[in-house]
Amino acid sequence: MNAPIPTDAVAVACLRVTDIVASLSNPRKRFDDAYIAELAESIKAHGLIQPITVRPLSLDALFAWNKCNPIGAGHPTYEIVVGECRWRAAKLAGLTEIPAFWRELDDKQVLEIQVVENLQRRDVHPIEEAEGYQALITKHGYTADLIAWGAIGARTTESQ
Repeated sequence: MNAPIPTDAVAVACLRVTDIVASLSNPRKRFDDAYIAELAESIKAHGLIQPITVRPLSLDALFAWNKCNPIGAGHPTYEIVVGECRWRAAKLAGLTEIPAFWRELDDKQVLEIQVVENLQRRDVHPIEEAEGYQALITKHGYTADLIAWGAIGARTTESQ
């Protein structure tokens, strides 16, 4: 059974993979190449079953992207909130478009969702998990007690 779609999500049939960039706030920084390759093979065989979630790319994120990419590399318009492994695998599988849910989220909501999502996924390095919690504390006013009592999931659910 799939999770319910958040009421503020706008289903987008397909977005060009070149219009999407990874999120700089994603606590996950390491990606298992073997897992991505395995996922790419599955996508080739069965398609992408679960859409990724994106938000409009902020000007700050676009400027950061432009610093690292050559002129003429295109201009992305969306940032991944969740689904970076699926996006990477879809690119590796040769897809030019990917299904996505588009949501209006602020930086706090994005980080909350990313921390919760990564805790539920495979092989998140403990340092990445700790860095995600630290970002919630320093950037968004969480306390260690709130995190310890599971307030992230409650706040994320309320904001969805």
